[in-house]
Amino acid sequence: MKQWLYTYPSIDDLYRLLENPETIPEIISRAERTLFDLHSEEIPNAAFPFSMLILLIEELIRTQRAPGSFLVWGGSWALLHPDESAPADARVDWIFFPSYIVVSILSLFWFRFPDEATKLPNFEESLWNGLHFISARKLLGHGYDAEEDRVKAVKILILGKVPQYLRENAHRSEKLQPLHDVLMSFRDEMERELFSQGATFQMFKALS
Repeated sequence: MKQWLYTYPSIDDLYRLLENPETIPEIISRAERTLFDLHSEEIPNAAFPFSMLILLIEELIRTQRAPGSFLVWGGSWALLHPDESAPADARVDWIFFPSYIVVSILSLFWFRFPDEATKLPNFEESLWNGLHFISARKLLGHGYDAEEDRVKAVKILILGKVPQYLRENAHRSEKLQPLHDVLMSFRDEMERELFSQGATFQMFKALS
């Protein structure tokens, strides 16, 4: 398995990468592939050992936009210049979806390797700030795709066991409660509907 699949741009590299917007979908695709492989326990492996996974997690923590700083979208992993305005659809695709993926990677790492997660500086703070940030839009997309994007976002968070993490930890910080409430509201909406598709039922079970 190619190691380049698990790279994520550092703040230092971000300006160079964003000179060509065509790189952004590739970055998001790599991050999503990392989440899938971490979920299926395909990584760590011989080509991507645990030491490299630790380096990746440390890089994700380092490249998070700092809450309260002059950088906008604090708590996110935005793939936009800090001083760049963007239409709503670009904010969903290039700010929120990368952040859904990264918080899911961090959450899943916490479940799979709890001892190592507790040893990493700022791990929990980064995860909590990210979980708080992604609650801002209530996981909704933009325009006609709002509901479709919300379902996609929930599926990403389920891969990272984010609903389970929130159930077990929401009482520990007020930063976690907003997203917990968003997911419970989504679950209640699903419960009121008559769903017949197995995939939807599995999603409901994961949120319960």
